[in-house]
Amino acid sequence: LSGVALAGALPVAVAVAAGIGIGAAAWTAVGWGVAHAHRKKVRDVRTEVEGLLDALETGDSLEPPPASWRRWVKRQFHGVARDLRRPED
Repeated sequence: LSGVALAGALPVAVAVAAGIGIGAAAWTAVGWGVAHAHRKKVRDVRTEVEGLLDALETGDSLEPPPASWRRWVKRQFHGVARDLRRPED
């Protein structure tokens, strides 16, 4: 009787163990991915802060540069804006 019970329980035990192993591997991969992204963000922030501190030490302005899309719009449509402000003849 114990052999029959063991034969029936063994596949269930193997399946449960495999599920636990696969789940642990998946959570480990997710944790590694989150940690990697967090380290990258921290490194970017640290670089930005070091740049700001360097600018303060040298006396540079801390004004942010204009957005690249704003420069592009001004470059592309400068004449159009001037034409729109001009009254019609």
